Amino acid sequence: MRYVVAYGVPSFVGQVIASGYNRVTGREVPTNNFHISLIYPFFIHSTHSEEWVINQLNNFHFESIDSRLTRIDVFEQKNRLLYATVEPYEDYYASHLIVNRILRSGIQIDIKPFESGVLPNYKPHVGIDYDFDGDQLTLQSLRMEKIEAWFDSGYPRLYKFDNDLFTEILLES
Repeated sequence: MRYVVAYGVPSFVGQVIASGYNRVTGREVPTNNFHISLIYPFFIHSTHSEEWVINQLNNFHFESIDSRLTRIDVFEQKNRLLYATVEPYEDYYASHLIVNRILRSGIQIDIKPFESGVLPNYKPHVGIDYDFDGDQLTLQSLRMEKIEAWFDSGYPRLYKFDNDLFTEILLES
């Protein structure tokens, strides 16, 4: 089973993203799994457990982050991933480093999505379309679309996922 530690995205932000995407592409995008990952998807080592991951995360106090969507771009990996950049980078990066530090001994990052087999540098983002097939004109139109929002990130959550199904695993607040 794969897992991810992520901040959730408020529903109104999901609607801003989905409506801008729909205006440009004419397609719907599901909003129920929008999130801001703090660590790449991972597997738990056989020597550790889901309970261990939960305890590690519960033993650290994370802060919510005053956030904003700033621009649309694409990650070039095995599939082209259309995403919205989230700022402030420094706050998300600090949380990313903490999650990596407290979990690294018990997890294995899933590198299959990355064609090179090398993890890219961390960039806080909301994935919109995990198999984006738009051309440069569509991408430029999406970049010009006002897909912007200010929001509070809330607190990180642990999710278990299989294909398109995300299941939140409750952590202490």
